[in-house]
Amino acid sequence: MYQHVHRRALIAASTGAACALAVAGPHSSAIAAPESFENFRPDPAFAALDRLKAADRALSRSHWRLENAEARARPTHGFWPSRLIAWRHYSAIGGREIEKARIEFLGHPGADLVRIEEEYHDAKKRYRAALRAGDDWDRRAGLTEVRSRAREAGKAFRRETRRLAQTQATTPAGAAAMIDFVARDMQTGDTEWHLPALKAAAVALRKMA
Repeated sequence: MYQHVHRRALIAASTGAACALAVAGPHSSAIAAPESFENFRPDPAFAALDRLKAADRALSRSHWRLENAEARARPTHGFWPSRLIAWRHYSAIGGREIEKARIEFLGHPGADLVRIEEEYHDAKKRYRAALRAGDDWDRRAGLTEVRSRAREAGKAFRRETRRLAQTQATTPAGAAAMIDFVARDMQTGDTEWHLPALKAAAVALRKMA
């Protein structure tokens, strides 16, 4: 909740700063005419946003293909097995979430450390079995390559979100474009790259002030 409010406040403050700097229209990288076109450098924020949008479209296409392929395979092979497991009050976790749950349980007052470690090793074993079941289903249904492409598209998208969060805009227009993109993406929920991207835009605006 605190992070959500903090993001909203950062958007408001950054947007106000961008307006104060008289932001021009979208993709207007040069607010003032450069002294020499030889020294002109386009704002990297726009290129970073274009890469992220392209990665987002590629991810949507790959997931659409995967979902349709799964639907065609379902009458013969049933539903794709879940790659998540249940552990105590968690009904569906996997990967690093299992390690986080272990740390949480070990930190409880009066925790039975031996029992938690036993449960942890069992959870890891069940998780590995769930992964194998999903891979086996893909092989039977002929979807190994389709799912692999979808995963690669997901990795590419996450890579571009990190790049955007590390991008320093050089114009008010670039910073405003970053803020606008993040604000619209936040309407579908907060993710870990939103706050770093907003901070990067805010830092850039402070340097321009």
